Amino acid sequence: MTTQAPEISTPTQAVADEAAGAAIARFIATSLRREAPTWERAGGVPAEVFVDLANAGAWAERWPDGARNPGNVSVGAVTVREIALCSVGAAVAVGTHQETFFRALARSEWGRQQWESALAGRVIGALAVSESSGGSNPANCSTRARRTDMGWMLSGHKHYVSNAPAASDIAVFARTADKHDLGAFTMFLVPKLHPGVELTPHGQIGAAASGTSMLDLRDVEIDEERRVGAVGSGLPLLLDLLRGERIAAASGSLAIAELCFEIAPAWSDRRQINDRPLLQHQTVAHRLAALHSDLAAARAFVAERIELAQRGRMSSAEAAQAKYVLARLAWRAADEALQLVAGHGFMEETSLARLWRDVRMLRIGGGTDEVQLEIAAQALRAGPLADHDFVREVVAVADG
Repeated sequence: MTTQAPEISTPTQAVADEAAGAAIARFIATSLRREAPTWERAGGVPAEVFVDLANAGAWAERWPDGARNPGNVSVGAVTVREIALCSVGAAVAVGTHQETFFRALARSEWGRQQWESALAGRVIGALAVSESSGGSNPANCSTRARRTDMGWMLSGHKHYVSNAPAASDIAVFARTADKHDLGAFTMFLVPKLHPGVELTPHGQIGAAASGTSMLDLRDVEIDEERRVGAVGSGLPLLLDLLRGERIAAASGSLAIAELCFEIAPAWSDRRQINDRPLLQHQTVAHRLAALHSDLAAARAFVAERIELAQRGRMSSAEAAQAKYVLARLAWRAADEALQLVAGHGFMEETSLARLWRDVRMLRIGGGTDEVQLEIAAQALRAGPLADHDFVREVVAVADG
């Protein structure tokens, strides 16, 4: 849970946030969407796009009072949502910068000095956590940070770093102690163009605009002011960063699911099978009706989780649930649309083929389905017994 005081939106503030979000959405739809194919071919979102988003107010509206409070969560969700409609991979890159990197900046001396540059799009971030041997479990981190006379020296390898092409700096999760407890890790902001830093792009089957790379750190020396938070605070800080990223990812996933759903009935209403539209066949209509119902529930679910995040009451389990449910729904919607469009949807000349390929990353990047379920399961194991007579009755029987 976040330790900041809950931020309660007033009606006037809510109207202002909605207007700001609408302006950012219009800018993305009219000025950036047509550029998205070039991001895919380039293997990442260009740095100038982050400047464009800054000029449209995306970062200042998201973090009007710094990033030690919830900021405007709904505005951030709109930004990631609209970028997702341009490119799934780009939404991963933008979400990483907006939700994790800004939070890290606000917790370091160097980052606070660079805050205005970040709001202007001149300081851009990536996040380096996952390692080859540790997978999605940060506690298996082997990248080391050792104290020096000038600050810190980092050595190690990170396997998946999104937004690497655009980034000026990378938030690196590293081990600062040999002990095996929550206080063994610390986060640092490492400049990308620095001696000992080497990035190697990955080849991906989809979502190329995420700009995912491997990172090698070979005795990289950085100043003390680039440490994020207190020494040993890395793991709880990382969990805080990821909560925000997962809510943004859920919003982007919902946008993709809605888009794929719109494709499916539009095609099915025009495609003729046995002299009548495909949509008139019960088996097709029922499948789409079920998907439509689940989308309605998902909209309410995401809205509820955004409101929780806005009030500073979002738990890691609640964020994980949102990412898990929405990533799977986006994949299902894309797969249903492709199945109905059939051969035409499988051709590279259609945007549906790219959507279907790209959306699979949502169930992997930022923590796999299995990781999200384990986070939710830990909360279940630790949760108190519900205060209800029926529940106590069943438990009493189970206890003999």
